[in-house]
Amino acid sequence: MGGIFVFFLSEHISHKVEAYSGEGGSLGSIIKTIFFIILSYLYSKDFKVLLCGIPLIAASFVLDVERVAIFAFFVFIGAFVYYKKPLDPLLILILLYFSMKSIEFLINIVNFGSGYI
Repeated sequence: MGGIFVFFLSEHISHKVEAYSGEGGSLGSIIKTIFFIILSYLYSKDFKVLLCGIPLIAASFVLDVERVAIFAFFVFIGAFVYYKKPLDPLLILILLYFSMKSIEFLINIVNFGSGYI
């Protein structure tokens, strides 16, 4: 199934990779991705979560770190909800924090035309 997906979208994917390559961050900014992957592993205690995160960490060195960190955050949310109860106070706090950050992101989009300022 994945092969069919890649076959039909390979040109689009390659254009995206070309557009975002070279925007890889420093080790300090890649910490966000590593943090979410390690946190996902600590909550799940499942090695599959680490295997899922390794390509994201590798992509952080090449692609835009902020965008890759969003995927790492989704891995964290998925692992947290799957292995823990969904209404855990820690998860609610993290979601509230990112909700507040998204308001600032939306304001930047309105003011500057891009959220990544």
